[in-house]
Amino acid sequence: SPTTGLATSVDLGKGSTSAMAVTSSAVFVARQQPNELLQVSTTNLAITKRIATPDAVDDLAVDAAAGRVWTWSTSQAFVDDSGQSTGTDATSIHLYATSNFAIAGAATIPTYAFDAVALDGQLWVATNDGLYVVTTAADGPVATKVISGMVFSVAGDAVRHRVLYGK
Repeated sequence: SPTTGLATSVDLGKGSTSAMAVTSSAVFVARQQPNELLQVSTTNLAITKRIATPDAVDDLAVDAAAGRVWTWSTSQAFVDDSGQSTGTDATSIHLYATSNFAIAGAATIPTYAFDAVALDGQLWVATNDGLYVVTTAADGPVATKVISGMVFSVAGDAVRHRVLYGK
């Protein structure tokens, strides 16, 4: 499609885009209806990889240096008209290798996620219950709460190898 200023449309087929992340060599895209993870070449905007995801992805983060794509999906509890809870807050996280989109593991955080950032092979997740870090272990990703209290946003400072968060 034609370039409009600095904006270029990318035809990804049916469905809707829920999140995008850009590296120097690829654009990673989460799609819904159908639920998919795609890799698009930054050179010619062609789709180079496409896989189905186990759930509808809300957002994603790429750690190009570590060769990882993290996706997450959140569910939020609601109270129905009778005052009964319809479930619990939870965030489902999946880890993929950027080289072939092989699933490298999954983890669940028992709370609602607002934001996340990938840095130095880890995923840092801002939630309504605190700041979590998801690391990889021999048996897959492991989530650990490192800060208590509501954390709304998180950013990675790759130059200083630190994570900044906002309450």
